[in-house]
Amino acid sequence: MRLLLTILTGVSTLLGGSFSHTLSMQGYTGIINTPNAQVMNEGDITFHFDNQFDNHLRGYNYDKKYSYQEDYIFGVGLLPYFEMQGRLSESPGYHRDLSANFKFQIPFQHEYLPTIALGYQDPGSAASFYENIYLVVDKEFWFVRASVGYGLSKSGSAKAERMDGIFGGVEVQTFDWLYLLGEYDTAETHAGFRLEMPRKWSSWFEVDALLTANLDDNFQESLAVNLTFPLYEDKTIPVRVEEKSKIESPASTSKRVEKTEKIVLTQPKSAALDSNIVLPSIMVDRTLSVEEIEKQLVEIGFENITIATDVKRLYISYENNIFLHNELDALGVVMGLAAQTSGSQVKFIIEPKKSKTVIASIRGDLNAARAYYKKRDAASQSDLSASLKNSAPFNIGNMDLKVDAVNDTIFKPRLEISPVVKSFVGTEVGVFDYILWLRGNLYFNLYKGIDFSIVADAEIAHSDDLNPNTGAFRYAYNDSHVESIMLHNSDNILGSINTLSVGSFKENYIGVMDQWIYTFENHTLKLKGGYFEEFKGGNAYYENWFGKDEDRKIYLAKYSYLIEDYDILAEIRGGRYWNQDQGFDLQLKRYFGDAAVMLFYQQSTGQSRFVSEQTDHYAGMGIEIPLTLKKTPSYQYGQVRGTNAFSYKIRTSILRDDGSNTIVVGGSDDPQMPFESENYFQNRNRMQIGYLKTHLSRLVNAYDEYALK
Repeated sequence: MRLLLTILTGVSTLLGGSFSHTLSMQGYTGIINTPNAQVMNEGDITFHFDNQFDNHLRGYNYDKKYSYQEDYIFGVGLLPYFEMQGRLSESPGYHRDLSANFKFQIPFQHEYLPTIALGYQDPGSAASFYENIYLVVDKEFWFVRASVGYGLSKSGSAKAERMDGIFGGVEVQTFDWLYLLGEYDTAETHAGFRLEMPRKWSSWFEVDALLTANLDDNFQESLAVNLTFPLYEDKTIPVRVEEKSKIESPASTSKRVEKTEKIVLTQPKSAALDSNIVLPSIMVDRTLSVEEIEKQLVEIGFENITIATDVKRLYISYENNIFLHNELDALGVVMGLAAQTSGSQVKFIIEPKKSKTVIASIRGDLNAARAYYKKRDAASQSDLSASLKNSAPFNIGNMDLKVDAVNDTIFKPRLEISPVVKSFVGTEVGVFDYILWLRGNLYFNLYKGIDFSIVADAEIAHSDDLNPNTGAFRYAYNDSHVESIMLHNSDNILGSINTLSVGSFKENYIGVMDQWIYTFENHTLKLKGGYFEEFKGGNAYYENWFGKDEDRKIYLAKYSYLIEDYDILAEIRGGRYWNQDQGFDLQLKRYFGDAAVMLFYQQSTGQSRFVSEQTDHYAGMGIEIPLTLKKTPSYQYGQVRGTNAFSYKIRTSILRDDGSNTIVVGGSDDPQMPFESENYFQNRNRMQIGYLKTHLSRLVNAYDEYALK
């Protein structure tokens, strides 16, 4: 502490820049244990670890010498002015706990007024250890940021509570990589410092560490580490380098504008985030014949290519199996080539396909596309956006067919490899229990809309609590097995896609599943129904405890709406799930480029299990990312690829009648087909016309990066 005092005496001569902020040891953005009025940057995710023991768990009885704790925290800036975190806390002898934090910053900002935020820590049931509601304000004065707030503690400890009344703290910025910290949380006083990796070292991630001392507990030291990554997507209009300026899209809401520009201007192409690539235009004054367009599409790797023309329209359909992160990359390349065509055509019709089935029919003004790909300005972007629409499949019967189904995919095998994880987090049994499989999905196209698939799982590892003989969660164990063998038939019916799947499923069931999905503007409706019968014995231990369903009837309806300015997909789903429980669930999914973060609530009743029947409630969060190359080669005799949508979610039971957080497994299980409509046909539910219009910059970026010169 003498070192801190020495440094404090010279603060007037120290250099600093704009204030940064990061997660505190309680999870929310703050100082040490108390919050400030800042929130995480929109689109950031942070992984946090600390070893601070929370003395409020023992009522601030410092005579109890046993004090060990580890906290694992995941945070995300989900929306502008809003952050959320999930926390796993492990303190042997006291608790093992899953909790959440939410903080909202009042959007109004003024140079002479403080910043204000409201927060809720650890909302939950009777098993809540950190519950607190607070209001906090902060203000910067040169190199000092002071915070003061008022909290209402509701965690129920017998003695004093943290943030139960007026609390406050200060952050002193010495350099842009060193902050001195001090706070009073109504029960204890802490001091310390925060070290940050200099910002000029990397634009891709940030690392900071907190070293603190508890002044009321014999200067007990604690350490915390934060690792932060940006997931945001820059929606600025790409421009040629010589223009030296960048025009903001109205949809761009990132608080990292200055930092984003640095990424764009200084990072090499090979290192830049896909969503932030702003490259010089390679659009030149040239024209391409239909034959030249066909040649380039084939060389890039597109399949099932058809091109037709008439006096006013150019038609191109193709199947994309190479740009796996986002269908917009493929569309951008094709539209860019179409914009270079010679001839009298003034309209374009571009139809991407899957399994030779049209998944969208994008129509627009060809001259507007030519102008946007060449000029890269706001006016040409607006003109192209206004001309775009998504319609039912186009009949080319009256057009002059130039190219027909070139580079056919029939009988071409594709192997998709991905991890599958089932986990139990923060239970009475263990901190993290899991079983990991490596899944292979081998499929190939037999005819237009008809595919055959085999899905098999190979067990890689499992924790001791999933031991098939003695583990507490042995009902969840499953060794290597064939998950499904199915035949699928898909058709585009007036713009909707219907997929009928027949065969074995979930290893020991046989039956049929039908999926129907329709997208209109920013609305998506999906209906799903199936019937399966057990044809061989399943997990005997599971069936003994949770009941045996010899037949399963599934019927689910889902409605989604895209809030295009923020790339938010709001979903509601309801019906009868795989384990025969009935209910509904709500999900908010925010896309940041090709990654996504989810926040969800689920409710179901009637699952067969050994516990007494009641309505089960779940809440959780998750992340979804592609685990494959952005551009994956597809060779003549087959393709090996990763998944474009690996999803990992953590949920906990809430609002139970007995006030506990007892784990209830299996509820709200929507059985996922090898060809799930949203992922396979609908670009992870991103084929809405609104999504396309707000991401036109991605089209030209993809063209610049991947189109052949």
